[in-house]
Amino acid sequence: MAGQRQKPREELAFKRGGRDRVAEATPEGMTVPPLDMPPGLRPDAQWVWQQTIPLVMKFLVPTDFPIVHRWIYYVNEFMATAEALALEGPVVEQQYGTVLNPRARWLQQLEGNIFRIEGTLGLNPQARMRLGITHAAEQSALEKLRGGGRGDRPKPTPMAFPKAVATT
Repeated sequence: MAGQRQKPREELAFKRGGRDRVAEATPEGMTVPPLDMPPGLRPDAQWVWQQTIPLVMKFLVPTDFPIVHRWIYYVNEFMATAEALALEGPVVEQQYGTVLNPRARWLQQLEGNIFRIEGTLGLNPQARMRLGITHAAEQSALEKLRGGGRGDRPKPTPMAFPKAVATT
């Protein structure tokens, strides 16, 4: 019937009140061992690791560590392959003509692997929203967009307009 719930509130998908509460994988009282960076990563992949892992550690359990290591391996390989592809170009000459560089296909496979793992672990915005994970940075950015915290910012200075040029 119109205007009435078809399911009781307890059976709804988001019965915990929406996406404003943080979902944590680690139960209270459980300590998760530190997740060490795998050896042999390129400097840019090390930077990605250092920026990402501290943010997601509270959502990981030790059984997720192999998946995270696989993800950073794919990121490391993606960066190395992209660098090599930029030097070689997207096409190569072979005995039967000009063909797509095999590194381009490998790069595409790596990107698909990275995307799937990021979706599983909640490392991209869409996956975080689906999993109900919110980060303080996202909340503060949203608050700034909504107009909160305007008292901290300096007032804008008026723009000086050029004097009108007289035309005859």
